[in-house]
Amino acid sequence: AASDDTDNSSDSTSTSDAEVVTWYVEGVDKELISTSSVATFVGSAITVDVVREITEKTAADCGLESPSISFNAVDTEGETFSVKIGAESPDGSGYYLQTSLSDKIYVVGSGYVDELQVEALDFASASMGAFTVPDGADDYTDDSGALAYFDKLTVDSKNFSDTLVVENNPDEELSSYVGYIITSPSKRIAENVDKLFAVYTDGLTVSGAYTFDVSSESLKKFGLNDPDFKMTLEVMGTTLTYKFALQEDGYYAAVNDESKLINKVSADTLSGFIGLELTDFYSSWISLNSIDDISHFKVSAEGTVYDFAIAANEDEDAEDSYVITANGESIDCSSFQN
Repeated sequence: AASDDTDNSSDSTSTSDAEVVTWYVEGVDKELISTSSVATFVGSAITVDVVREITEKTAADCGLESPSISFNAVDTEGETFSVKIGAESPDGSGYYLQTSLSDKIYVVGSGYVDELQVEALDFASASMGAFTVPDGADDYTDDSGALAYFDKLTVDSKNFSDTLVVENNPDEELSSYVGYIITSPSKRIAENVDKLFAVYTDGLTVSGAYTFDVSSESLKKFGLNDPDFKMTLEVMGTTLTYKFALQEDGYYAAVNDESKLINKVSADTLSGFIGLELTDFYSSWISLNSIDDISHFKVSAEGTVYDFAIAANEDEDAEDSYVITANGESIDCSSFQN
């Protein structure tokens, strides 16, 4: 395992269970760590391909008495060995290296040394978890038990003039066509909701972490007390809120209610919704009802009210199947339908 020590030294321990060895970072909550990333680091650290052996210089000459990097490792037999990285070789081919297994000094490639330049945050989990479906919410899941429906989704963005509220479509007949409608700031058919909902069903892939500190002071430092984008999903009274705040490096700091670290998320990962305007969630559809089910249709636009009346055409030989009037005057049927 690796630790975030200021002197770049670290202690490594592992437990062996026949074939499986799981690595963690000491002092950090295990659930916050990508064990595969730690395992990759450990494997690279203890696998050294040297460039050449040095025979005419002492450890002091090579900067190994005050190494820039050192680490200890404990093998599965409980034996400890150490590795020290000294100065860069004059020809630029790498850095001096010495292990506790012998007095020999080697030059190792700079790529190996670069891989040792890590801190605990480099091993942070690469994802933000999905919404946990509450007990008794079978009606909200698909056949596989994955979340498929929600009660309410509330969204605030610095691109919005008002809060967006999306809820279940109460019209049982039309809900199979449009599952959700916007109830605030005005009642409309919703679109692009799937891009938000996917965060809750699939979680988010992250690019790293800014800090393991999620105190109020830390959240404020990263702008998460007044985020650029915030959304809250509700299922049977259980809620989960995500917050995103743009950083100077072009990434977004991200947390949810369950976060124990501040994640780093790329703008591309959030591009499906982070830059949208409020109107981008407004569907261009005014109504999905069949014309056979509508007798009146009223539209208000710029202070003018248009009251459309719709009736079946009793003339069986007529070209149009419907007779449509707007404020009492007949209009072309096909124009109305389009």
